[in-house]
Amino acid sequence: MQCGKATTSGYNHISAQHKNNWQDLINRFGGGSSWDDFMAYVTKAALSSPSAIYGAGFEKVCYTTPINMINHNNGDKATLSPTIIISSNNKIVITSYPAGNCR
Repeated sequence: MQCGKATTSGYNHISAQHKNNWQDLINRFGGGSSWDDFMAYVTKAALSSPSAIYGAGFEKVCYTTPINMINHNNGDKATLSPTIIISSNNKIVITSYPAGNCR
């Protein structure tokens, strides 16, 4: 994953636009990791073993895969369907967020 810019792509974009989404999941389910370690794990899982890949227009591709979450302290469960957008021409991560908008 490249650094990118806050307004366009990469880590800086994800940090500026989606950090709170990832942090909310850490707060809800625990696990002791930082938001960006968790985001990197989910991003890698979706890219290495996608359940679906969709064209996202403008030379972009959307990857997703189910990620099961459980809070072992209170039993809270959820299945994430993350959205990972990749540039189809240069294969860089544009964005990654936990909501499922790949279609």
